[in-house]
Amino acid sequence: MPGKTERQTFDSGKAAPEVGPAPTTVSELPESNSAAQEQARGIGGIRAAEPPPDTPTLDAANAELEALNAEAGGEGGTGSATVASSAGASELATEKKGGGLYTQALLKAKKENPDKSIDELVTEMADFEGAEGTQHADVAKVGRSKAEAGHKKVGVVVSNSEYAEIGDLPGAKIDAQGMVGAYGGEFKTTLHENLRKGGIAGAATQGMQGLGAGDHLLFYYAGHGIPEGLLGVDVKRDNPKAAVFPTGAVAGLVNRARSGGFHMTAILDSCHSGAAGEAVSDVRLVELERDKNLSADARKLLAIAKRLEKVEDELGSRGSTEESKPEPSGSAAKTGSASAEASTRGSLRLSKRPEGATPVPAPEFEEVETCANDFKEKTGSDALSKVLTTSANWLRQNIGWRQDAVGRMSNIVLEHIEAKAEST
Repeated sequence: MPGKTERQTFDSGKAAPEVGPAPTTVSELPESNSAAQEQARGIGGIRAAEPPPDTPTLDAANAELEALNAEAGGEGGTGSATVASSAGASELATEKKGGGLYTQALLKAKKENPDKSIDELVTEMADFEGAEGTQHADVAKVGRSKAEAGHKKVGVVVSNSEYAEIGDLPGAKIDAQGMVGAYGGEFKTTLHENLRKGGIAGAATQGMQGLGAGDHLLFYYAGHGIPEGLLGVDVKRDNPKAAVFPTGAVAGLVNRARSGGFHMTAILDSCHSGAAGEAVSDVRLVELERDKNLSADARKLLAIAKRLEKVEDELGSRGSTEESKPEPSGSAAKTGSASAEASTRGSLRLSKRPEGATPVPAPEFEEVETCANDFKEKTGSDALSKVLTTSANWLRQNIGWRQDAVGRMSNIVLEHIEAKAEST
C-alpha cells in the first residue's frame, strides 16, 4: 500500500516550510550545500528562530517515555525491535557535504538492493566503517516477531540540523530527505524538522499510536548526539544534558513495541548513537536470562554474553569522568585520520591517546579473547574473532573504543541465542 509523506513540527504546532520534493535515489542527493542550506546554517547572520517552549502535550509524552524507560527490561511482550546505530558509544559519526556517511551508505544499499527490507539492510550495515575506520556501525535486536504484509507501516523521520549554540548539521537535512525519498512510498511517513527534546518524544509516541500486531514503525533520527542520548535543537553548550532525549528512552520505545506487539526499526545517525544500542542490549540480556525455555546450548552462549557484559561495564567504569562540552560541528573535533573535508556529526571531543603514548593497559583483553574462542568452539563461527582481530589495535589503545568493540561482540552472541530460541 503506497505511503504518504507529511511534514510536521512538534515544537510550534505549525507545518514546517516546504523543502521541495524529497530525492528518490541517492544519485539525486545534492553534492554540496544549496543556498537555502547556507542560509539555514546562519550565513550572513541569519539563523532559525528560537523554538517556543514545549507544550503540556509534549511534557505528557516525555513523562510517558520516562515511565517506559523505567519499565525497560521488565516484562517484555510479543513485539520486536531492531535498533541500528551509526557509531559506537564513544565514537563520532562523520558527514561530508552530501550528508552523513552512514545514511548515504544505507541509501546506496537500498538503491542497489530495492527488494531487501530495511532490517536486512541495516543488519548488513553492522560492518560499516566510516572515516577510515574511526566510526563503526552496530545493530541490536530484541524479540523475534516480524512485520507482516498488508499491515500498517508508519515512518517517523526526524531531522535536527539547525542548532543555535553548538553548530548546524546541513547533512542531517539531506539525509532525512533521502530517507523520505527511499521509504516514503512504503511507509506512511511524517518528516519532523528541528525538534526539541520534547518534540522527539512527541514524534516517537505519536508514530506508535494505533499500532498493533504485525504493524511496522520506522523511526529515523539524524542530528547531534552525546553518550547520554540524542540532542534537541534547544541544547545549551553549558548544559547539554538538559536537552537530551535519553538512551534509556530509546530502550523505552523498544519496550513499547514489545508490549504493543508491533515491530520497530530505529535508525540513529548521530555521534555516540551506539549508547542507545547498549541500552537495548541490556534489555535483551535481562529478557533472555528470564526465558525458561532456552536450550542448554543457548544458555552456554548466554554465559559468554554475560562475561562480555561484565568486561564492558568494567571498561566503562574506567573511562574518563571529565565533563565534556559540545563542540561546534566542523571544528577540530575529528577522530583519527578522518578526511579533512569531512566534519563530525557529533558534539563531543573524544579524549584521544597522544601520538607515541603507551597503549592503555588492557587486563580485560585476555578475557575477551577467551570469550571469542569459547564462542567459536560452541558455534563454529569466527564472528567474534573477526571483531577482535579487526579491532585489536584500538582495543588495546583506547578504553572507550574497547568498550564499543566488546558491546558489538555481545550483540553477536545474543543474535545467536535468539536464533537458537527461534529454531526450537
